[in-house]
Amino acid sequence: GIFIVYNDTSPGVFVRNLPEIADIARNENILIVIDAVSILGGSKLFMDKWGIDVVAAATQKCLATPPGISMIAVSKDAWDIIEKKNVKSLYFDLKEYKKFSLRNETPFTPAINILFSLRESLKNILDIGLNNWIMMHKLRARILYTFFEMAGFKPFVKKKFRSDTVLSFSTPKEISPIKFKEELRNRFNIHIALGMGELKNKIIRIGNMGYIPFNNLASLILASSIIFKRYGIKIDIDEILDKDMVLK
Repeated sequence: GIFIVYNDTSPGVFVRNLPEIADIARNENILIVIDAVSILGGSKLFMDKWGIDVVAAATQKCLATPPGISMIAVSKDAWDIIEKKNVKSLYFDLKEYKKFSLRNETPFTPAINILFSLRESLKNILDIGLNNWIMMHKLRARILYTFFEMAGFKPFVKKKFRSDTVLSFSTPKEISPIKFKEELRNRFNIHIALGMGELKNKIIRIGNMGYIPFNNLASLILASSIIFKRYGIKIDIDEILDKDMVLK
C-alpha cells in the first residue's frame, strides 16, 4: 500500500496532486491510505471519486472540535483485505469496531462529550456550507501569505505544495524566528509555532484551522505590524485586511 500524509504540519506541505497519485495507485491495484488529520474540512477530499482506500482523521483541527476522537473511513477493497487478516492488536482491530458499529456501539467507552461537540461543529459547518467553510480556510491563508510576504518573510514551501491550514515562513535575516514568536506571545498573547526537527528555530508556522473570527486574524496582522516597525518594515495593512473576505 501507499501511505500519504495529505497535509504535513511540520513543514506546512499539502499534497495537492493526491488525485493523480491515487489514480496511479488504483491502476496498479495498490491500496492508498491517507492521513487527513490536519486537512479534513480545510480542503476538498473526495474519497470515493479519487479512489482512496483509507482516510484517517481527527476532531481537533479543521473540524473545530476539541481533541479526543479519531475517525477512520475504509473502502470496500480495503475491508476485503482487512477481513482476511488476523489482527494482533485489541484496541486497533477495525473488524471489532465494524461489528460494534452495526448496533450503534463502540468496543470501548467513547468520549461522549466530544461526540456531542463534533455533532454541533458539523451542524455549524453544514449551516455555513462545506464549500464556504473550505473557502474560508483558503481566503484566510491568502491574506496571511500576502501579508507576511510583503514584510519580507519567505514561504518555506513552493507555491504548488503550500498548505492552507499550516503556513510556514522563513523570516528576514534581521528578525529571529524565536524572538518573533516570543514577542507575539509575551506582548500580545498570540501564539504561533516554530519549526520541528531540523527546522526548529529556523521557520515559523501559523495554524489556520477551523473557526477563526476576523478579529483574531486582524489581531495577528496588527501585532506583527507593530513588531515589524521596529525593524523598519512598514506595511499598509488596509490593503491586507478586508473584513468581507473572511468569517467574522
